[in-house]
This record gives sequence, structure tokens and C-alpha cells, in this order.
Amino acid sequence: MARSSFFAESTTANRPVDEVFEQSNALFARLKHPRQEPADGEHVCVHASFESAEYIRAFWPHLRRLIDADPRKLGLSVEQPGGRLEVGEIQRSISDRGASLGNETEVRLMMTTIAPLTMMSRILNEATDGFAADLSSGRGRCPLAFELDPERFVSLRTLFPRKDRQGKVGGNAPTLVMGGTATAVAMCWNLLHRMPRAYYECEQIELDRDTAEQIWAQTRELIFRIGGGSLAAFVALASACSSNAAALKWDGAKDLGLATSAGRYEWTMNSALLGRFDEILTTVRESQKGHYVGCAALFARAEPLPLSPDFADAVSDDREPTVFSELIRWITAVARAEYFPQFENRG
Repeated sequence: MARSSFFAESTTANRPVDEVFEQSNALFARLKHPRQEPADGEHVCVHASFESAEYIRAFWPHLRRLIDADPRKLGLSVEQPGGRLEVGEIQRSISDRGASLGNETEVRLMMTTIAPLTMMSRILNEATDGFAADLSSGRGRCPLAFELDPERFVSLRTLFPRKDRQGKVGGNAPTLVMGGTATAVAMCWNLLHRMPRAYYECEQIELDRDTAEQIWAQTRELIFRIGGGSLAAFVALASACSSNAAALKWDGAKDLGLATSAGRYEWTMNSALLGRFDEILTTVRESQKGHYVGCAALFARAEPLPLSPDFADAVSDDREPTVFSELIRWITAVARAEYFPQFENRG
């Protein structure tokens, strides 16, 4: 397939991620996700989105149970043979390997981003295992079949084959739920990991806590816009930021930057990242089949996660939150506990 010319190859200036996604989404027609079961004759993409939301709702109680079992109510520990694995153990392991990881700043960033991401990934895996066991035994609440057709679900059609380069992945419900969820969580933590350096490159001063929380608040808005758009664009960004799908730290995230616009900070792509993004988006445009609905987790309503009120935002009583908003609330709570404190007394 010929290389896309949608993003001009002559462009050398950094491009806002928001702008790139807006232009990418314009390549596809947006379909609405229904509040009710789609009617017969509705587009297959709409049915797939509705069914994805049902699977996520069936998965959700398993995640809630594991977070509730954590003494800190942050989902940063998990029971395993011989005792409970805590995030502190992962942080100590990173500290012990400090000399091989780089300078003190990098070790601290790894301890406050990659360690929480490692623990959250472990929790998500445990929850997915429980979800799979329920489905395979018939105990699950989800009325849908266990096996899915990958051709009907864009995250199965594009995300795993493109990132892992291993051909198609079996279209089962745990794969569907875990794939996009884990990648979205990893994206958030890699943005947090990149933030201090990107801020210094932008402002030539060290990041302080108030500014870090301000940038994260604006980043959360961006993440919601990304989730509401084409999953092909999300796949392209995640793949362009990481040459290894299994890596927690994304090597290509160094090509993300920060810029100021109208008093706000916005994430940008340099020309190298934009080139990789463009190349990958070109290969998955056909898989997207000309349309998008957005991430099903944005439409799936779910009970709030039982997170510590000391760190988590309060949940509105007016409306049941979405799975997507609760995942971001979880990341934010963990960041307040583990990440933002490192920037105290700066500025």
C-alpha cells in the first residue's frame, strides 16, 4: 500500500497530538454507540461496540474486588502464594538495579511510574483471569458467547497483530477487554514518565507539583478525546510510541513533547513520531473499515472503583460513571499517592 500523504512529510515542526487525532478521525465516519441493544440491520461496528461494553461490565466486578482487597484501596498489592505482593517491593527492586538503569532522576521516575504501572498491570491480569474463569465455567453474568469473531472488533483486528507482529490473536472476551485497557493504562503512565523531561525541554525549569497536576488534568482531557475517536488512531499512537508491545516503558515516548497554547500545556509529536504514526495508521485504515465508534469503555456504565478517598476524586451522585472515567480516576489516585509527591518543594 502506498504511504499516506495525509500528514505532509515535509513537516518538521512538532504537531499537537490533539490536532493529529482530529485529522486522523476525519478519515473515518463516526457512528453512534446506542443506549439500547442495536436494532437488526444496524452497522456491524455498532453491534460490536455494544457487545464490547457488555463484556467490560462483566469484567468490572473482578477488578473492583481486587482493589477492595488492597489495604490501601489503591490496587497496589495483590495476594500471591507466600504473601501479598506490594508495589514497594517492585520499587525496591528498581532501586537495587539503579546503577544499570541510569541516573538518580531516571531511577526515581521508574520507581514512581513503572512500578505502579507494573502493579496495576498485575491487578488487571488477575482480574482478567477471574473473568475468563467465570466465562468458561458459565458462572459469568455476561450473556454473550465466550468466543468472538475478531473481524467484528477493531481492537482485535488491529491492536495485537500490528503491535506484536504475530498475526491474528484469538478473538476471545478476555483478550478484547484486556488489550485496550492495558494499553490505555500504559499510555497514561508513559505520559507521566515523560512529563518532567518534556516540561524541562519546554520551559527550561524543573517541574513542580502544582504544574505537574495541572498538566495531568489537561492530559486527562486529551485521553478522553483519544478514547472517543478512532481506535485505529489510538493503535497507531501506541504502536508508534513502543517498538515492543510487551514493554512497560515505551521507547518511542521520548518523541512526545509539551508546548504551551492559550495558557495551557498540550502534548506534541515530533517529526519522527509523526512519521511512525502515519505509517502505522496507513496500514490499519483498511482494517477500520471506514468508520469508528470509539472505545466501548467510554459507553460502559459501571460501579465506582472502591478507591481510597484520601487520593481519589469523589464520584458524582448524579450519574453512574463509565469504565473509562474510573480507570482514569484510578490512575490519578495512584499518581497522587506515588508520583506527584516527588515534585514537592520545587519551583
